[in-house]
Amino acid sequence: MKDIIYFDQDGINSILAQLNAGYIEQHSTTLTTGQANVVSHSDEAGTKAGVNAIFQAAVNMRAVDNAGETLSETSADLMNKMIGDYALDLLLDDETLDWSHSIESTSEGDLVDITTNITLLDFNVVAKLTDPDSVQAFINSSSDDFKEYKKLKEKKDKKKEDVARLKKLESSVELADIWNEWSQYGRVGSIAFPNSIITSFPGGISFSDDNKFRLNKAQMFMLNQSKRKARIIGQVTQIQENVRYDGSFPAIDLSDYPLVPSYLFEILLGGSALLQTDDRIIKALAIYFE
Repeated sequence: MKDIIYFDQDGINSILAQLNAGYIEQHSTTLTTGQANVVSHSDEAGTKAGVNAIFQAAVNMRAVDNAGETLSETSADLMNKMIGDYALDLLLDDETLDWSHSIESTSEGDLVDITTNITLLDFNVVAKLTDPDSVQAFINSSSDDFKEYKKLKEKKDKKKEDVARLKKLESSVELADIWNEWSQYGRVGSIAFPNSIITSFPGGISFSDDNKFRLNKAQMFMLNQSKRKARIIGQVTQIQENVRYDGSFPAIDLSDYPLVPSYLFEILLGGSALLQTDDRIIKALAIYFE
């Protein structure tokens, strides 16, 4: 059974539509959930019944209960998930598609089906958690402590009491520096990758819409401590041939300005080892555990 944590229904439906030329053959299916039914019909011809069930349900879905009223938002969401999960099975079972199971051997445009360890990162969460006002309770230091620490650090002839005081201040001041660095990192990242979750894995990285995850943020980031391997279904959009961690980019003229954001992304992601040379950038269609 699949434990799906990310699902791009539009992306999967798009591939299925292209595989089957977008035609729909005569088909009628009824899905029942308790007191409500979802019914779809079609009178056209041309494609597989399974694909028809997905597309007609998405296009002409009518939800009725015993009183003739529409399904609740929760029930409709359940129906969409059921239809989407079935679409994923159809995609994986299609024998005309050439899936690559080794990320290192892929080229741009290749479809990938890999099983690997993953790490999830949301810069918006990092920015909020490391906001100075939010973390003050965890850091027992003030601006006066910083000034005193700096003064003692620069003092040449330290007395015994100076050394003792410096040692006492050191841990809290260093912790504050770390939090401040994380805070700046989070703020910049939240601007560069708004509403995105970064999925990092050996040999690649994926930028995914946060509203397509089926987990809340707490569940999502606890997965970073899990030893389970996830299965990633997607497509290679780019191979990162070089990562310039130190910002050593070529001279930029006016025609190169559209490349500036990608240069900044290299610094931001490369500096934290999230992006490395020869990494594949993946457009994820689905991420799940089995």
